[in-house]
Amino acid sequence: MKFIVNKKIYYLLVLSSLLLGGRSYTMNQPDPYPKVGEPCPGLTLDLEHYKVPRVNTKDFEGKWLVLFFWSRYCSSSLKHFEELMKIEGTYGDQLQIITLTHEGEGEHLIDSVYRKTYGYTFPVAYDEKAIDTFGIATFSYVVVVDPTGMIRNISMDLDMPGMQAIMEGKKPALGNPKNRSQQEASLHTYDLETPFLVNGNGGKDTDFLYRSVLSRWKDTIKPYGNYNFSFDKTKREVFVSCADLSRLYRVAYGPIEPMYPPHPTYWEYWYRPELEGISDTTAFGWDYTKTPDLYVYSLVVPDGTMELVDIQKLMQRDLKNYFGYQVKVETRSMPYWSLTASKETERLLKSSGGITHSEGPSIVHYTMINKKVADLLKLIWGYHQEGPPFVDETGITYNIDITLDGIFNDLKSIQKSLARYGLALTLKERDIKVIVISAPE
Repeated sequence: MKFIVNKKIYYLLVLSSLLLGGRSYTMNQPDPYPKVGEPCPGLTLDLEHYKVPRVNTKDFEGKWLVLFFWSRYCSSSLKHFEELMKIEGTYGDQLQIITLTHEGEGEHLIDSVYRKTYGYTFPVAYDEKAIDTFGIATFSYVVVVDPTGMIRNISMDLDMPGMQAIMEGKKPALGNPKNRSQQEASLHTYDLETPFLVNGNGGKDTDFLYRSVLSRWKDTIKPYGNYNFSFDKTKREVFVSCADLSRLYRVAYGPIEPMYPPHPTYWEYWYRPELEGISDTTAFGWDYTKTPDLYVYSLVVPDGTMELVDIQKLMQRDLKNYFGYQVKVETRSMPYWSLTASKETERLLKSSGGITHSEGPSIVHYTMINKKVADLLKLIWGYHQEGPPFVDETGITYNIDITLDGIFNDLKSIQKSLARYGLALTLKERDIKVIVISAPE
């Protein structure tokens, strides 16, 4: 999931309440949206790439129906199309897959490019009413309806093992998305201005496993994936939410600045810890077929003079006391993506001036006017956050005008688009700080 700010893709989550013009619900109001175990609403959909132009979801009773909602603002939702193709190829005579999204030129373009590139055949509906009916707050959002018309599963993802489990009456671990009512209610479960687990903030005072505080994460605790260092004249505070062990150790031993370009620490630190001598990597989030234990960590020190390095040492001590792993930070030669420019680049790329802006659906087409090379790297990084860092070695100091066409999730496609401007994205090696975690002694 990803945050969306001014239509620029950054990182972590989909802030869909802005995109959907969401409704406001108080915590004591009932949830009005369809749920598992209830009949699927009868939706009339105008379909493209289907044998008839208009259907009702009731028309598919007698077979399984998969409604897959995606958004152009969440590139990860589009990555699931490959798995949907596998499901359709295996269960095609037993089910119907329909993808749904917003109505817009960007959405039509994305569907067209993806359809042509990857060859999927399931139909698409551009239907705001369907999105509103389910109260969708985050993408992707998958609704599986059984042959009797009952909703059997609502999840963030769907793969072959998951579809098979659903058809066998089981509930697979595919992630639990929130509708608008649930999302609105969850916003009131944690106050960043109050210490975690104090006076019921985020849960009961006795919910912790270890005090600084270390607690197992619950999906009622917001925000997701957040980490925050708060320094003022009276105290120092660290707060980490919805974190596997990889993130906990990265906060304890790495930089406090966000690890994305153009922050210098993004290039200085390897994007995740390296594990040595650890046979079961589930707790670190390495095994994507299993859900790791997730934690909330809160440390409050009533000393406004304590330095950051000392705060991190306290957190390191807590992690060592509870989990026992051995940790060190080493400088190693690691791969990185080097962005370089040819002699022709200035003629092809140098901005003609004008108002600085960007436009496009991003995922397959994007234009930058009078922007910096750092903005270009941030865009590319947004689709390839898990992997070697992207480093600007062009030497370009002027602003640029550039239009990228291609599949932004595909590095080969990006390289081809960059080459038209004399830019090359090449895999090299450089010294990078690496957090190394090994088994307890």
